[in-house]
Amino acid sequence: MVDTEFLGTVYRPAGPAYKLELAERYRLLRCNVDALHPVQLGLTLFDAGCVLSSGHDGATRYVWQFNFRDFDVRQHRHVVESVAALQSRGVDLDWTRQYGVAAVAAFGLRLQDLE
Repeated sequence: MVDTEFLGTVYRPAGPAYKLELAERYRLLRCNVDALHPVQLGLTLFDAGCVLSSGHDGATRYVWQFNFRDFDVRQHRHVVESVAALQSRGVDLDWTRQYGVAAVAAFGLRLQDLE
């Protein structure tokens, strides 16, 4: 499983989101993703039965979380409540800004190959 964390939804539909056509939902999601910097990437490996793998020793879990340094809370768009929620879970954005992984190093160059 792959999970990415963006800090909020800056573009919203004029009406209820559930009334949007699929293409409109995708366009709205794409606008938000394009406007925001990714903050985290999470990877989790499961076995064929969709059970969290326990590894060869029975104690190992295959779960990783990468915090990206590209986001700067002082410069980039975000939703204040989303930043607060991330910080309440222990993410130090100042530390991450200095020591986090560069998003382009993690997956940006690969995504360019797909275009």
